[in-house]
Parts: sequence; structure tokens; C-alpha cells
Amino acid sequence: RGFVIAFCHGRGGGDLGKKWYQAGRLYNKKNAINDYLECAKALSSGKVPIPNFHAAHGDDNSEDCKPSPLFLASKSFSAGGVVVGGAINDSLSSSSLSSSSFPNIFSAVSLINPFLDVMGTMMKENNGDHFLTEHEYDEFGDPISDKRARSAISSYCPLLNIQDIQPYPPMIVFCSIDDENVPMLANSVRYVMKVRDAMSKGRECNNNSSRSSRAEPNENDILLHVEKEGGHHLHGRRVDVCTLEACFLLGQLYKSLK
Repeated sequence: RGFVIAFCHGRGGGDLGKKWYQAGRLYNKKNAINDYLECAKALSSGKVPIPNFHAAHGDDNSEDCKPSPLFLASKSFSAGGVVVGGAINDSLSSSSLSSSSFPNIFSAVSLINPFLDVMGTMMKENNGDHFLTEHEYDEFGDPISDKRARSAISSYCPLLNIQDIQPYPPMIVFCSIDDENVPMLANSVRYVMKVRDAMSKGRECNNNSSRSSRAEPNENDILLHVEKEGGHHLHGRRVDVCTLEACFLLGQLYKSLK
């Protein structure tokens, strides 16, 4: 039907063995974000052969895989928010990916119960003695007693590294009121508020600047959906949430084709 699903097996995952996992955890967590971003760059540049992709873009007779416009949606669940959120920030701050109208290579983003405030959570700032904090020390480090861990987390924490005055891609963030693993107020709600604020400032700064024919996203394209129940794994609500997610992504695809 014209869609391709791609999985990034970046460092930090267990798919390629113990060394691969160690290369993307603790002080090396940034490697997981870099790998995800490199995969996104490869897809968006057209360097990765995608069946029927060039035919759909009027490039049926081309023998080379040339860069072509591509609607690239990114999605994550739970701790995947650290990787996707970090990759979005990095793509906006990288001059090599910038363009005059829309510097982000991601066309749309879906985050479901995402872990975004790594620093606050690991320092117990927003959730007191949250039971997952000490459990995750092995994965992210203890920024209170370990300066190296604090420095590492500061470099990639999605909430801390939101880029001011930048057009973030259209985004829908799902959260649950009764999520005991990833508190919604400290993560999803704060993140959406900060991204909207950054985009609002960017829109104000660009009011008198030249614009391209392509409309940039604005703060109204950053949506927050709150579930009243279902917990972290959305028990009994997965179909509803997946339906909303699909509607959002398809809607953004339709807008990109207009």
C-alpha cells in the first residue's frame, strides 16, 4: 500500500549481542541516539533502496537510488522516547541537516507514554522515591553521585535539550494518568509545553523573515492525548490509541501531499 516499516537496531539494544548492548547504555547512551538518527538520514536521503519508492515518485527508470522526497514518520514507546526525542533534538541542532524551510528530517512523530525527563527522574526531582529510578541506575547512571553520568545525561535528555526557536515536526504524545512507570506530568506534559513554547518563540522571530512555499509546523501541530486509565501498557486501550495514532500520521501524510 505504499508504506514501509523500518526498524533501527541501534547500539544499546540486545539484538546483536552483549557488546552491542554495552555500546549503547550508561555513558554510551548517546550512541543509540546517533544510530537512530543515522538510520533516519539514510532513509530520508533515498540511499536505502525501497521497493516501488522511485516509481511512486516518477523515477521508475532510474538505476541509481537518488535522493527523493520522503514522508518519514517516527514512533516510540516508553524508554524509546529517550532515543527518538534525542534524535529529534539533534536533527534540529545539526547544521548539516538544516534547510531554509523545514530543518527536521522527521515528517511526523508519535510518542506513547514516553520517557523524556531522564535527568529529573534519575535525580528523583519530580517523582520522589519512584520505584523505577534506582532500577534504572544500571541503564542511565546515577547523576547525583556520578559526575560522568550527569554529564552524559545532560547531553541527550530530550527534555533538557529542546531546541529553542525551531520548527519541531508535527507530533502527537500519548500519556496515561495512571502510568506508574513514566509519570505523565514530569514527562509528556512538560515536554509538550516546552516544545510548544519553543515553536511559538520561533514563529514570532520569523514573522518578518522570508518564507518558502512550504508551510512550517507550528505549536498547534504538537498534540497531547491523555488517557484516563490503562496504565503504562495501555491495557484495554491499545486499539483506541493505535487508531488515533494512525489517523494522526495519515493526516500529516495527506497534508504533506497538498
